[in-house]
Amino acid sequence: MKKQLDQYGLHLSKANGPSFSNPPARWVTDASCLSKADIILVTVKSSGTEVIADEIAKHAKSSVIVCSLQNGVTNLPILRKKLPKSCSLIGCVVPYNVVQLGEGKFKQATLSELLIGDEAMANKFKEYELPCQSHDNIEAAMYGKLLINLTNAVNALSGLSLRDVYSTYGYRRVVSASMKEALAVYSAAGVEVEPVNLKLPLWLIPHGFLLPNVLFSMLVRDLKKIDPSSRVSMCEDLDRGRKTEVMELNGVIVDMGENANPNKQALDCLGARGRRRESAIGWLCRNAGRGYRLNLSSFGRQVTVLTYR
Repeated sequence: MKKQLDQYGLHLSKANGPSFSNPPARWVTDASCLSKADIILVTVKSSGTEVIADEIAKHAKSSVIVCSLQNGVTNLPILRKKLPKSCSLIGCVVPYNVVQLGEGKFKQATLSELLIGDEAMANKFKEYELPCQSHDNIEAAMYGKLLINLTNAVNALSGLSLRDVYSTYGYRRVVSASMKEALAVYSAAGVEVEPVNLKLPLWLIPHGFLLPNVLFSMLVRDLKKIDPSSRVSMCEDLDRGRKTEVMELNGVIVDMGENANPNKQALDCLGARGRRRESAIGWLCRNAGRGYRLNLSSFGRQVTVLTYR
């Protein structure tokens, strides 16, 4: 990444918004630079959270403010455990998609604003003209974002753009099945969750994905505004042979389900093993790590949704 930015500079663009090129910044890879930071934004994949937490603890000031802008719900507990108690840790949710286009170009491909779990920090972001809003229950919003992130494995395995996945009924059916399972697990585990982006009651969101294409496009009015090049970063991970975040996203639901009801045999990968019909999340957990594409639109007719009691 540093080589790319050194060669081409940084070019940022926004869906239906202004573009910026070469904003004032330094590109460094030496973690010792953290010693000068007042605010640190953690944007690494979940698999790298422990490593970056150790680097922050080693180099940063004890009074540093750390903002986690990461997918999943496992990062804040890791940071909280490894960082000094004198450090201010703030959870954030990035409810939009950013596409890496190469040659230092990055584009916000879907419309939304950052959610910041601290009002003072949200105001600080606004000083730099970064659209955001404060959220008084950011961890509940993280679980809401995790629900949306269940789309990631479907997008990655399909090889299509995010807009094409949302526009195809078969893919939406897989997403819907995953969401139903996740909501059942949330309920069994007593997790508090708030919806992100979709302005629907939680229980209704999976059903919305099952609407015919015409009705779904009416429900999600911003569907046509999603950039045609939009893909989740898990797609890039598969393309480049890197480890995906599927176990930190879908896999968390599997673990929560097992912990909520460990004696239920169907919770072995959410009932995916030993059954003719597979659970959506368990199936995606296994296949999104294999590095190949599958036609999920046909699989969408075979998913089984489990019930947790």
